Amino acid sequence: MTNHSKPNRSELDNFEKQVFNALSRLGDQSTQELDFASRHNTHIKFSKQKKSGAKWTVLKNISLNADSYSIETDPGDLGLLSLVVHEIRHLQQGPLTALSVYGELDAWQVGFRFYRKVSSKPLRKPLEELLELPLSWSRQNLLQAKILMKQYSPGYRIDWYPLYPIHHEIIWWLTHHQPGGSET
Repeated sequence: MTNHSKPNRSELDNFEKQVFNALSRLGDQSTQELDFASRHNTHIKFSKQKKSGAKWTVLKNISLNADSYSIETDPGDLGLLSLVVHEIRHLQQGPLTALSVYGELDAWQVGFRFYRKVSSKPLRKPLEELLELPLSWSRQNLLQAKILMKQYSPGYRIDWYPLYPIHHEIIWWLTHHQPGGSET
């Protein structure tokens, strides 16, 4: 963050409006996310974070990493916009799904597919491979997603997450039935 002073509410509101306007100018790529953010009165804030570019909150807000972003950041920055899309996807999922490898795979795919559509910059190989994975309940698939996420971001704490949303993970440990009813 180039300006380490805490922005006031007016500055935050202005930055948030510019970010959402930048997303709306990109058209169909972010329509669902913008609709969700609008319906749930989602706000964008800044906070220090060790291992991520942004996070969602239970109050349905998005907090950007204050060491990487500030109100002086270009609100049309495609990396920032893809993070916002990623975090809105988590808000759509709800906390149980968001705090799982399945939820992260879904959000990474949504965020990086958005980035790939709106940017001319190529994605690194682990991300391209991650986008090829099916979003499924296969534990093998989710374990591969964890590997690719760690290759892309070695400090990422995906190892702390269950493969499935916790209520499904508990059922799997008791019955070895994955969500959707099949046995693994």
